[in-house]
Amino acid sequence: MKAAKRVAVIDIGSNSIKLLVAESGNPLKICYTAERETRIGSGIGQTHPIISKASMDKAIAAIQELLVETQRFRPDQVRLVATSAVRDATNGAAFSEYAKKQTGHDLTILSGQDEAASIAYSAKGDPNLRTLPSF
Repeated sequence: MKAAKRVAVIDIGSNSIKLLVAESGNPLKICYTAERETRIGSGIGQTHPIISKASMDKAIAAIQELLVETQRFRPDQVRLVATSAVRDATNGAAFSEYAKKQTGHDLTILSGQDEAASIAYSAKGDPNLRTLPSF
């Protein structure tokens, strides 16, 4: 029998940063979730698509807190991913580098297609959403 793999994912979104710690399997076993409201997307608009230094620092502080919370679960892997706020910001790559420097973890900026696929995959695996049409 294959041993379960435990993974921690920190999702950096426009309004909040979320943590999910889960073990592989069918169904996926959710071990822990947490969320920090950061609103790094505030102020990002079409005319000024930039993440402010204050928003970056607030996001990094939240990520560091969540990384500490993951330690008690001893994940086999920790992933940091970012969605539209970072993807759409002109300084998204600079934020990604800053996150790496401050946390020691690479930050993957998801494409719009990857973000949508991840949402669809999550919805299919959620037993509360099994009545939705098939994707």
